[in-house]
Amino acid sequence: MTFRWAASLMLGAVAVTAGVSTPLAEHTESVPSHVAPTRPAPLPGSPSTPARPGASPTSTPAFPNVVGDTLEQAQQAVVAAKLLARVAASAVVVNPSVPPETVVSQTGDHLTIAVPDDAACTQAQLAATYQFGQGGGGNLFAAIVVRNVSATWCAIASPVTLAGLASTGQRVTNAPSAALSHPHVDVLSPNTPPISTKGGFFTGSGTGDDYPVNVLFAEVDFSGPSNTCATDIPGNSTPHVSPAEWRLSFPQGISLAVTNGTRAKATQPPVNTADYTAHPFSSCGGSISMVGATVR
Repeated sequence: MTFRWAASLMLGAVAVTAGVSTPLAEHTESVPSHVAPTRPAPLPGSPSTPARPGASPTSTPAFPNVVGDTLEQAQQAVVAAKLLARVAASAVVVNPSVPPETVVSQTGDHLTIAVPDDAACTQAQLAATYQFGQGGGGNLFAAIVVRNVSATWCAIASPVTLAGLASTGQRVTNAPSAALSHPHVDVLSPNTPPISTKGGFFTGSGTGDDYPVNVLFAEVDFSGPSNTCATDIPGNSTPHVSPAEWRLSFPQGISLAVTNGTRAKATQPPVNTADYTAHPFSSCGGSISMVGATVR
């Protein structure tokens, strides 16, 4: 039986607290030296004051026991427990005797799920989609989503390498690499339809993502400087570079190409109808950086 460990992908739950902040009036009157100072009355809601009836709890609800649940059922249990969190696998174990993505063990919010197989992915099993993100801090952000379109489970390997190519096939950017952020969660679920993560790293990750929790896919997030080029700074000769396509490479010899900005129609109904595939990514001098590569 193959077993993998990794750090939790869970988001922290949100605790709601209540308190009253009452400013103290400024007091400048002098006090004789022989008079002992007195303590001011405690503020309402302070530890020395009993909690007011109906005050919000200050402790976070416990993460529910979801062993035996599928990821979808585990998410329902988390919502019922009033936790603002999205469940995700922290580890996988090959166990074809239980339904796929059944939680087989748990430590807090660290969930180990079962998958029926972890054979290496082939080129024919994978498809890639480009998604533009947004700008921030003088950089643009984007993502490439890799999904398993075959009928069987498979695992990808890392590091993953990204490069931007011209229409002639010549590389016009640097080619950064990144290992999977959680290397022991590397299995992709089968028959995955087109996914929108709302532009990847910069606008996606977390409870706002519009894709089912039982879909396991890979997301490669990258960024590049956008406001230091010739058109932005007089006298600077560094050009904006916008590749014609992106080339994503894996150690198994897999190489996936995806157009940099396209509105090609999906062959299956998208999980999220928002279209983040149209805006092409560009960076100053063709400089790009890998933000991360994660199966989620």
